[in-house]
Amino acid sequence: MNWSVHFTAWNATNLDTLLVIHPDQQGGMPGRILVHEIHPVVALLRKNRAGVNLDLDTTPKVNNGYYVLTPACFQTCSNAIRDRVLPQILGQTLEHVIEQPPSGPQ
Repeated sequence: MNWSVHFTAWNATNLDTLLVIHPDQQGGMPGRILVHEIHPVVALLRKNRAGVNLDLDTTPKVNNGYYVLTPACFQTCSNAIRDRVLPQILGQTLEHVIEQPPSGPQ
């Protein structure tokens, strides 16, 4: 999946909060996190289903499109995205900006 097409709303700052519900902070479902089906963590889990031994396609959703994950699973995936994916996206963006000639009158 292409980050710039599918996940433009997410960045290192909001990866743990945008379309993520922490019900334990609200007094319900301790030890669980709800993650929306369009979140990049869900895409990562789908892509690596064999390695993580979790098939989200057979896992029921709750609350209109949210998957229930353990905090450890969610944190491992979000850290992987933050450490491995986002730096590449930032690098590509910066390279694109650097390679572009100045615009406007000179």
